[in-house]
Amino acid sequence: MSENSNTLYNYNAESPDEFRYHRLLTVSRYCDVEGFAAGFPLFYHNPSKVFGQKLQIIKIKDYVVDRREFTEKDYSRQPGRLNLDVVSHIIREGNALIQRRSLDFAGAIPTFEKVTVDGEMRITVNFLKKDFCDKVTIDRETIKELGYPPPLMEKERWHAVNKYNEVKLGNKYEAGFPTFNDEDNGPVEAIFIKKGHCEREEIPIIHESVQSYFYEGFARNRDFELFIKRSFNEVVRRLENKTTEYLEPDEVQALIDKGLKRILTIRPYTGTRLINAEAHPDINEIHYREAAFPPGSLATTPTPSAQYIDLCRSTIHELMHMGGGKHDVVNKSLPHFMDAAGLGCKRNIVMDCAHNPTGHLEILPEAAKYYLTSPLRAECYIDGNQT
Repeated sequence: MSENSNTLYNYNAESPDEFRYHRLLTVSRYCDVEGFAAGFPLFYHNPSKVFGQKLQIIKIKDYVVDRREFTEKDYSRQPGRLNLDVVSHIIREGNALIQRRSLDFAGAIPTFEKVTVDGEMRITVNFLKKDFCDKVTIDRETIKELGYPPPLMEKERWHAVNKYNEVKLGNKYEAGFPTFNDEDNGPVEAIFIKKGHCEREEIPIIHESVQSYFYEGFARNRDFELFIKRSFNEVVRRLENKTTEYLEPDEVQALIDKGLKRILTIRPYTGTRLINAEAHPDINEIHYREAAFPPGSLATTPTPSAQYIDLCRSTIHELMHMGGGKHDVVNKSLPHFMDAAGLGCKRNIVMDCAHNPTGHLEILPEAAKYYLTSPLRAECYIDGNQT
C-alpha cells in the first residue's frame, strides 16, 4: 500500500488566481507532459463547465529554452536561506544566475520541482533565449498608472506586467512574468515571450491534483509513463469539452471526487490477466499492463494512435471504478460478445453480416449488461466509442 493513498488534494476551486508555489508547479508539470519546455500561469480564470474554474496558462515551446540543473548551493546567493515554497524567491534567484554567471539569456523560469539527489537539493531552471524573449523594465509611475500602486504583492506584479503588455504595448508579446529582481518601490523588471513561440490554454483547476499523482515502477519505460500522464490530461479535457452526457451527474461527480481529486499512485500491473489496467480503490492506485501497449504503438501526433485512444479509454474506465462504478467479470470470448461495443454510447451497433446473414443482431444479455455499466459508459467520452 502506498504511503500516499487515501489522500485528497484540497485545492481551492473558488480561488483559482491564488498565487502560490503549487500552482506554478502544476502548470510546469502539465506543460512538460504535453510536450512543452516550460510554462507559467497568468492568474486569470474563467468558469469551468465541470471542474469549477479554469486557469489561463502559457506553454513555452521547446526551442525557446535551455534547461540546466543546479545544486541549491550554486543556485542561491544565500545557500541555506532559499525558501523553495516562495515563488518570488525561486524566480528571483533563477534570473539572478544570468548576471552572476555571465549567461547570454533574456530571463529564466524554474520548473519548481524539488528533487534531492544524494542528500542534496537540485533545482532545474529553464533559461529563455534572447531570440524569442525580451527583458523589459517598467517604471513605477507607469505601474501606478495601470492601477497598481505600491507596495505590490507577488500576484499584482504578475498582473501589472501583463496589463502593461496589453495597454502600453498593444499586446506586442504573447505574455510575460516579473523577475522579482526589483525593489518594492523601484521599477518592475519583466520577461516577455514573443508571439509565435508559446501557446495559451485554459486548464481546469483540478490539474492541481492530477499533476500530483505518484508514478512508481516505470524506470525502464519512461515513455509509457508519459503517455499514461497524457491520458489523464485527455480525460480531463474530454470531460470539460463534452457535448454528450454518457454518465449521470452523480456518476460524473463520483468520478471526479473519488477518482481525479485523489492523489493516486500509478504502477505497472503485475498480475496474469490480459487486461489494460486495474483500479484499486481501497489503496488509491491504478495499475497499467505495459504488454497491452507495445513500444511504438502509443502516439499523439500527428494524430492519436488507436492504442493511445484505447489507453485513454482504459484510464477513464478505471477512474470510474475509483468512483464506485462496477461491472461483473465477463467472458468476452463468447461469440458476438464484442458486437455490443458502443451500446453504452447509444450508437448503432455494426453488425458482422458474415455471422448474421439475416442482418439481425441478437445482443447477448451478458454483453448488454456489461456495456451499459458506468465504467464502460465512461469510455464513451473518448471519441464516442467503447473498447
